[in-house]
Amino acid sequence: MTSQPYEPTLLFRCFGLRQAPCLSIAPLAQALLASAHLHVSLGGRADCPIVIAPQPAYLMMAYRQDAWHCDVAADGTRAPVRLYPRGSICLVDLREGASIILHSDLDAMAFIIPESLLDEIADFAGEPAAPLLCQRGQPDTVIACLVMAWASLMQAATRSDAVLRHTARAICLHLVHAYGPAMAAAEVGAGQIGRQPTRH
Repeated sequence: MTSQPYEPTLLFRCFGLRQAPCLSIAPLAQALLASAHLHVSLGGRADCPIVIAPQPAYLMMAYRQDAWHCDVAADGTRAPVRLYPRGSICLVDLREGASIILHSDLDAMAFIIPESLLDEIADFAGEPAAPLLCQRGQPDTVIACLVMAWASLMQAATRSDAVLRHTARAICLHLVHAYGPAMAAAEVGAGQIGRQPTRH
């Protein structure tokens, strides 16, 4: 397991890209939120394997266009290919790494969210630090709107660190509120078992 979260350049290289718009900033204190805007074209290939090394962080993919891909287990078993619609997210715990196979072109904003950043956010919000619920293809209009703003900031000729920090903080706070302990308790109470915490 890597001791530090990926730099944005390492993130997009995991997807086979030589370059991509990228940005990282500390929303609160020391921990960084790293991001990269991924444009992956299969270019006639049937698929494209992606491997991200284990690290104490989460990967969030916010899909700007529909995408198709499947998970790959540690033993190489492929899960069914599924649709990740535009405006949805994928949220994955990277403690054991992640491996997927793309079956379509990809247009997504990817974020590496270290556990240390979630600890800072939880402390800032006055909530206990806890694992997030894994999500796959989950519609999230809040993240979709925040990612639109984030993409605009990435492309801006001049950037305001204050606005970047505010937007990064809003992204992290939403993840904690929407997919943290409160959501887990609500799903248990409602008898939903489709989404489970990725760590115990």
